[in-house]
Amino acid sequence: MTEPGRWRTLAVTATALMAMWALAGAAGLVGGGLSFGPEIDSRLPRQSLPLAGAALFVVVAVPMAAAAVLAWRSSPWASRAVAVAGVVLVGWVVVETVVIAEWYWLQPLCFAYGLGLAALGLAGARRPTPRRGHRG
Repeated sequence: MTEPGRWRTLAVTATALMAMWALAGAAGLVGGGLSFGPEIDSRLPRQSLPLAGAALFVVVAVPMAAAAVLAWRSSPWASRAVAVAGVVLVGWVVVETVVIAEWYWLQPLCFAYGLGLAALGLAGARRPTPRRGHRG
């Protein structure tokens, strides 16, 4: 597999997995299947699990899914989208930690995942991209 092929496979896999995890979390929060417990739930904006789920969907799942599609299609915007999705995930974790005022094992994992995606996106931006229809 070529270097651009490896980058594309890793970018699609990593962003699609996070998009699916965020979608599952959002569905659980909106549908009422997930709760953080009464104390943390009361710290959420408007004490609303559905609002938290909608925010998770919009802020994490959508950018991750968009980055996955762009990477899958080998778009010239893919590396930027992967980097932005990673930075947005890092921001989400920081804001979430401040809002719920609680430490949870998944936060550092997602923080590191976001940093990894940001690094992957930056690495992808530095890689040479073959022009379409060009036979080097």
